[in-house]
Amino acid sequence: MKDSDLVIFAAHGILTRKTSPAWNDHFEAYIHGRHNGVAVEKARYFGGPFPAWNVWVKNYQIAREAAARLEPLLRLGARPALVGHSNGADIILKMARHLARQGVHIEAVVCIGGACEQDVSKNGILTLMQSGFLRRAVCYANTGDLAVKSPLIWPYGNAGFTGWTLGEDRIETGRIFTRWFPAKVGHSGYYLGAQRDETFELIYRDCMGIEDDFGRAI
Repeated sequence: MKDSDLVIFAAHGILTRKTSPAWNDHFEAYIHGRHNGVAVEKARYFGGPFPAWNVWVKNYQIAREAAARLEPLLRLGARPALVGHSNGADIILKMARHLARQGVHIEAVVCIGGACEQDVSKNGILTLMQSGFLRRAVCYANTGDLAVKSPLIWPYGNAGFTGWTLGEDRIETGRIFTRWFPAKVGHSGYYLGAQRDETFELIYRDCMGIEDDFGRAI
């Protein structure tokens, strides 16, 4: 796939002001500087710390609105990849299911520090894979992500701490896998200091399906 065939939708988490640069603003600048052919669309919303409201109501609304914004590019033949951090990971999983119901094939979902369901049999990933609507699903996780570790964040899931699972077991296949980061990265360290450009390049490679040293993309 060529860069010009790809559109990446990037969703930030809660407590991000619309008027302040978020990680996805920096990601857009990085992509335009390094991989200029790739289109980037961003979520711009404000969400508060209200897990039930976000998971059961607001994130569905954001996902539908974001999918509608992609329609012009999709009609031109662009292939979408969806990237989300924290609450944004829950948004893009909902968005992936919504797009699939419209017959859209998705290159990748990349959930970073995901406050989303970790079990791929429950979050829709396995069904999307089996039906041919999703090409790959990547979770960025670390054992220092205490923000998503606690069961008190229910109904959010714990993917950013556990990685992808199938039932109680971790799952690692060629198309569903977890990238494990050092525990010091925590919840938001993916975008800080020297780690930021490394994370952004990994996102690009995972969206494009460029194989890493482990051959984990197709």
